[in-house]
Amino acid sequence: MKIVNISEERSYHASDAGEWRWLEPMMSGDLQWRHHSTRTAPAWLKRIGSDRLTRFWIAFSAVAEGRKADLLVTHGVELAAAVGLARWLLRCRTPHLAWSFSMPRPEALAGARLRYYRFALRHVARFVMFSTLETRIYPPLLKIPADRFEMAHWSTEPPAVGETGALPAGEPYLAAIGGEGRDYATLFEAMRRAPELRLVVVASPASVAGLTPPDNVDLRVNLPLKTTLGLAQQAEFMVLPLLSQRTPCGHGSLISQFFMGKATLVTEGEAMSDYIQPEENALTCPPGDPDAMAEAIRRLAGDEALRERLSRNGRRFAETVCSEAHTVDFMEKLLCQMIGEPSGMSGALA
Repeated sequence: MKIVNISEERSYHASDAGEWRWLEPMMSGDLQWRHHSTRTAPAWLKRIGSDRLTRFWIAFSAVAEGRKADLLVTHGVELAAAVGLARWLLRCRTPHLAWSFSMPRPEALAGARLRYYRFALRHVARFVMFSTLETRIYPPLLKIPADRFEMAHWSTEPPAVGETGALPAGEPYLAAIGGEGRDYATLFEAMRRAPELRLVVVASPASVAGLTPPDNVDLRVNLPLKTTLGLAQQAEFMVLPLLSQRTPCGHGSLISQFFMGKATLVTEGEAMSDYIQPEENALTCPPGDPDAMAEAIRRLAGDEALRERLSRNGRRFAETVCSEAHTVDFMEKLLCQMIGEPSGMSGALA
C-alpha cells in the first residue's frame, strides 16, 4: 500500500528538526510512504514567500503523484481544501483522509470562504479531528454527511525539551503557550489583577495583535519549539486560555503540558470535555472572565498539593490515552475501514 502524506512544515515546527514523517516510523513496514511538504517546494517558490501559493503547489504535486497511490493524507484545514480542489481538477480518485481537521473559529466561517470549503472538501472520504464537539459542528456547517467525521484524541510522545537559556531571571513564573484560538486579552487582564505573580507567554503574532501585556507578563512570539517547551518545563504551572467554550484548539499544548507534568488551568467548555476532568487533571475557569481567571490562578499558585495532584493525574491521562501508539492503532483500523486491510498490517507496531 502506498500512502502520500502532505503537510505544511510551519504547522509542525519542522524547522526544529528533519523532515516530519508523521506515523511512518511506527507503522507496518509493508506500507510505502511518500512525503510532500513545503520543504519540497522549489527554491524560487520559497523566495516568493507566499504560504497560499506554496500550499497549492504542494497540493497539486502530491495529488499528481497520488493518482497511483492508495491514500492521500493531509494535515490541517487549508491543506485539506487545497488537496480537495487539486483532486477535482486532476480527476484523482485516490481516497483522501483529512487528519487534524480543526477550525479555530468555525462560527465565523461564512461567505465565499465557506462556499470554497464546501466545494473543495465535499469528496473527502474521512475527516479526523481532536474533539467530539467538532464531529457535531462540522457536518452541518460544511454540508457533508456526519458519518465521515471521526474523533481521535490528540497524541504525541513526551516532548523533547531543550534550550533553557531563554529562561527569565528572577522569581518563579507561570506560563502560557500557543497561538490558535487563544484568549490572551482575558489572560492579560487576569494578570493585571494578580500583580504579585509573573507570567511568560509564547504566542503567535496574530494571537496577541493589538494587545498590551501588563508589566508582570513577559511576552515572546515565534520561538522555536524546543525553546518554548523549555520555558514551559520550568514554569510553576500552565494556563491555557481559550476564546470560548466551543473553541476546538489547544489540545496539542494541553497534552504536551500533561506529559511534562505541568498542572494546568484551562478554559472550561465542550471543546476540552474529551480531555479534562475538572479538579482531577486540570483546573477550569469560565471563558472571557478575567476576575474568575485571576482567582483560579491565585488558587493554583498558592496550593502546592493541588498542583501536585493535577500534575500526577494529567500525566497519567496523557500516558494512558494520548500516546502515539494509540494513534497508530487508530490509524490502522481506519485504513482497514477505508481501503481494506493491506498485507502485513496485523501486528500494528513495526
